[in-house]
Amino acid sequence: MAELPEIIKIDDITSGKIEPSLIYDEIERLKLEINVLRNDMSSLVKSLATIPEGSSQGDYYRNVSEKLKTIQKSIRNYCEEYNRLLPIINLAQIKLGNEAEVIPNEKKPNGTPQINKFAKK
Repeated sequence: MAELPEIIKIDDITSGKIEPSLIYDEIERLKLEINVLRNDMSSLVKSLATIPEGSSQGDYYRNVSEKLKTIQKSIRNYCEEYNRLLPIINLAQIKLGNEAEVIPNEKKPNGTPQINKFAKK
């Protein structure tokens, strides 16, 4: 199976360099990945709300810290993959009558990229 290039240009799709099915497959994969992230974040919140009996403060802290680091890394990876598809997503949004999404130049203090919500006209 062919893989998507690092930089995706709309011209590459229209010229046939990139098969549209690869784009669809990547979008579907990202939809599944965002659901996994939601579940992971929900699990983290549950971990924060419940301290297991017999667990020391140090063990609890390490457990929650590890979950948080894993989620942060997953979010960074997701944002990178999502932003790679942004030109295609923006074209679709424009064709649907919505405003294009812009990647902010700045990052949050912790280095996590931000993703803006689609703005409706």
